[in-house]
Amino acid sequence: MQIRDEIQNAHEEMMAWRHELHEHPQTAFEEEFAHNFIIKKLKEFGVSYKTGYGKYGIVATIKGATNESGKQIGFRCDMDALDIHEESGKTWRSQNEGKMHGCGHDGHMTMMLGAARHLQQNPDFDGTVHLIFQPAEETLEGAKAMIEDGLFDDYPCDEIYGMHNWPWLARGKFATCEGTLMAAVSNIEVTIIGKAGHSGMIDHAIDPVVIAAEIITSMQTLISQRTNPLHPATIYFPILETGVLDTGIVPETAVLKGIIRTLNIGLRSNLEQRARDLCNNIAAGHGATASVKIYNDSDAVDNHHIPTDMAYQVATSIVSEHHVDRNYTPCMSGEDFGFFSCKAPSNFIFIGQREPDDPKEACSYSLHSPYYDFNDNIIPIGVEYWVRLAEQAMPKKAA
Repeated sequence: MQIRDEIQNAHEEMMAWRHELHEHPQTAFEEEFAHNFIIKKLKEFGVSYKTGYGKYGIVATIKGATNESGKQIGFRCDMDALDIHEESGKTWRSQNEGKMHGCGHDGHMTMMLGAARHLQQNPDFDGTVHLIFQPAEETLEGAKAMIEDGLFDDYPCDEIYGMHNWPWLARGKFATCEGTLMAAVSNIEVTIIGKAGHSGMIDHAIDPVVIAAEIITSMQTLISQRTNPLHPATIYFPILETGVLDTGIVPETAVLKGIIRTLNIGLRSNLEQRARDLCNNIAAGHGATASVKIYNDSDAVDNHHIPTDMAYQVATSIVSEHHVDRNYTPCMSGEDFGFFSCKAPSNFIFIGQREPDDPKEACSYSLHSPYYDFNDNIIPIGVEYWVRLAEQAMPKKAA
């Protein structure tokens, strides 16, 4: 593995940054601690920056030793945490009860800050790098908010790159692919209004819970019976709310909350409309009504040819081609980096997180698990990736 000495020698210091960020997780559009921490470090490094994008978003700019190409590229990392009670058992566990960096965004910020310091001190590239610290990835709102606040008007990018830790890959590996890497996502909320009553005289009521159950099971036929099996898609409803705590009561209202995932934007639009029709028809058949709200949608993450080639070349220069998968199987997870990939040619890459010899270590648990923790051992690898990406995507002209 090829990690330059000055990055490797800063490993313990960067681990301390990561642990401090981990101890103070905040969820979407509440990332004040991370915002202030990043600004403090950027000031220490002498890196110029601007705030005000998506509330707590930050853009830091580093100019290369030369700028003959005039090229500008963006590196993006996320900042927000999750509503999870942490069970990792680490000494640096969350100090904010019920909040947790369960997706490794603390590590992503750390790696980006490490790259910021090195690139500021060693601007061995020809062009400009914009480091985009993005809030609210978990709710799929932050990228859109930053764009609406003028991100790319102020910082136009010729290419944009993103990276995420991936517990399904071993430490020392990378994976990406050309084309769609991650799913387009839509949140769906269905409110069913029936008729309240006594559960002992349920024939005089219209039970919205039974209707909700029928909707949940019938939604699966949209996938199995109404979708081309060669086009992956899922519909999942993990939440049913009625507000009733008494078994003697038939509630008037039930609310379902779920998520639609597809690798095809056109299919997503089709499923959204079919979901609306199905909910309305089932409710009407029971003498009830249903309203359907679809929100916080995110485009698929589509990787373009030239940036993907560049990401592959950079990754292989660090860990060798045998440890980089350029044809990784797309996954159904959502990522609002998809909004960035619609704005400029882009690549999103996974960096291996799992410790292959210790499957019970916290870094080997799934993202969003209460037992998860970011793997500190991959911090230098991630920093090296960002630094080399600047150097190789915008090579300094020979004297």
